[in-house]
Amino acid sequence: MARLRRKQSVLLTIAGTLLVLPTVAIALTTAHRDRAATAMAPGDHQHHHQHHQHHHPTSNGHGDHGSPGEDHGNHGNHSTSPTQATLRTRGTVAPGQPIAIEIAIAGADGQPITAFETFQEKQLHLIVVRDDLGEFIHVHPTDRGDGVFTLDLTVPTAGNYTLFADYKPTGQGEQVSALALAVPGADSAAPRVQDDRTRQINNTQVDLAIAPAPQAGQSTTLTFEIKDTNGQPATDLRPYLGERGHLVIVRQGEPRDRSAYLHAHALGNTPPHQVSFHTQFPRAGTYRAWGQFQRGDRLITADFWINVP
Repeated sequence: MARLRRKQSVLLTIAGTLLVLPTVAIALTTAHRDRAATAMAPGDHQHHHQHHQHHHPTSNGHGDHGSPGEDHGNHGNHSTSPTQATLRTRGTVAPGQPIAIEIAIAGADGQPITAFETFQEKQLHLIVVRDDLGEFIHVHPTDRGDGVFTLDLTVPTAGNYTLFADYKPTGQGEQVSALALAVPGADSAAPRVQDDRTRQINNTQVDLAIAPAPQAGQSTTLTFEIKDTNGQPATDLRPYLGERGHLVIVRQGEPRDRSAYLHAHALGNTPPHQVSFHTQFPRAGTYRAWGQFQRGDRLITADFWINVP
């Protein structure tokens, strides 16, 4: 079974149910942590706890597991009305098999939030990343209408995963909740960090340019140039999720929370075969970026490692 690394939370076992209790909304100061309230199904237990640590739960691969996530505000502007999200899995949790998951979203008062705005053509974007950044999945759970989003999620390898749920409650800013999922199984090989700036995916070549050079706390622009492998500019780029492209960046290492996640929107007024994103790396470290682009009926995902001094 994969060795599970410690994170910042607390792990409790109550009547056979694993609970991971969150810390806080980023909108609040460290000295004023929000108590996390998780609404449980009948027969489950509900627990309120306050703690400053966070780590992934261990799992035997069966049963229902709850993982309350950290609640965070708008990208760059923290919300004054924090939300809290809870991850639950049902049935077997194993690599290569569909995992039935539920993500319940509630307000600071613990009441379910049932109205969400559509942004980038979806109500909730779920970014699933193995904690060593070796796996990346971008999916869109279905809104059940009662504050719960559902999905059958398949991850290809065992390991500890962080699920970044990105959503906008009606009338609020964009929120991101970081949720922990442990998938039992044999250890997976850690990815090799590569500093090259060209990727080839089938008949597509993607080149990345970053200017100015990335520095912690400084703004920069990432420009992806999409070509055929013969060097000719792509002529068949189409909007993906309502924009010219989609970019997610995740920092390697601790902590595995909202601060590790960047989501940038594509800029306009670029050549037809180029897609640019403006962003800022909040702290030094090693990051992995995944750019997603639609070529005809094919979705291209190009990944790049970025070192930020």
